Amino acid sequence: MNDNSSPAELANYLKRNLLKLYAVYLCQCVGRPEAAKRPDILLSGEAILDLHCEFINEDGCVTLAIQPEASVYINGKQVADPTVIHTGSRVILGEHHVFRYNDPQEARQSRHNLAAITEQPLDWKYAQQELLEKQGIDLKADMEKKLLEMESQYRREKVELEKKMYLQTK
Repeated sequence: MNDNSSPAELANYLKRNLLKLYAVYLCQCVGRPEAAKRPDILLSGEAILDLHCEFINEDGCVTLAIQPEASVYINGKQVADPTVIHTGSRVILGEHHVFRYNDPQEARQSRHNLAAITEQPLDWKYAQQELLEKQGIDLKADMEKKLLEMESQYRREKVELEKKMYLQTK
């Protein structure tokens, strides 16, 4: 594929050990291999519908049209309505398919702006963390809360045992 490609591209981040592979697709329909009408991009998994979503390119503006009941997140936020996507948008389909949308023309125009927005690389790990944050899940806070609960329980049990030991020695 070259820089003059008219359809937008979608880069699929596949996590394999420390190596990140990038698969580039020209896309339209996304769904399961066994769908009655074979989609352009085939995905599998319990959370992927026969026809999951469709990328619609109208005059260079790409909209992600989502099927009812389809699990789709854009930049960590669950979406159900047609949504315009831009270069750098992180798209999660189902539970495990993480993509970064890239439009070569838009990327050239906004390359410097995107770098200024965040110092953290917009990679697979970032997309997963963003998804958890948008869902209100803060792993660090959850772990700290559990640790405090365990420490409190330990102190209560310790006081109880010390009390029992004191009563037995009397």
